[in-house]
Amino acid sequence: MFSESYRPERFDEIIGHDEIKNVLKNYLTENPRKQAVLISGTPGVGKTTLALAAAKTFGYEVLEINASRCLRSYDDVNKLRDSCMSSISFMTFFKDAVPKTTCVILDEVDGSDPHAQKKILEWIQDNTRRVPIICTSNEVPVIFKRHPENIQIHRCMPLNATILYENLKKYTDLDFKEFQKVVKECQHDVRRLMNRFQYGVSDKLQQIPISGNPVKDLLKHQEMFYGKSPTFWDL
Repeated sequence: MFSESYRPERFDEIIGHDEIKNVLKNYLTENPRKQAVLISGTPGVGKTTLALAAAKTFGYEVLEINASRCLRSYDDVNKLRDSCMSSISFMTFFKDAVPKTTCVILDEVDGSDPHAQKKILEWIQDNTRRVPIICTSNEVPVIFKRHPENIQIHRCMPLNATILYENLKKYTDLDFKEFQKVVKECQHDVRRLMNRFQYGVSDKLQQIPISGNPVKDLLKHQEMFYGKSPTFWDL
């Protein structure tokens, strides 16, 4: 897929997002204790790509965790925390001439369990923590909003159609006006745009309506990541 084959791996390959790139650069070069960075934004805007490129650019060994799938309880976070007690992972001694410090990237952290989110916050606040933590999310968890002194929250805004067109026009025969319509249909999701140009179609974003029942809404939200399960239908 074009969206994976041409995914930027270093900062100088990423178009735009200069403010967030500066935030990540400062965070990873200074690595302040008791702080983490959270990048929020709509799907396909480049949050995970920014986090991965930042870690690689500044010489870190990446430990990427899909928090929505892997962090479901206190115990899950404790296991991850215990595995990161040392700033340098065992594997980097074999892969790299100079061992690299680990950078933990918690992807889709808003899809993790609220109990896990509380434990993640405690880990971030621990001044004995030796690894930097970068989180990504579509929406910012409430508990993270309440602690701006510990979590630098930055909204990743979609690139406008002009910038997208200049960088993607080699993949399509559309003129700019037609391209603008496609951008709107894909809601500025670069992955969906690339899929459209490669295959002629792109997946539709799932819309999860809010019912007001917190348990039901949580499980319905998880369907975006896990798929459908008979358990959900009896709610």
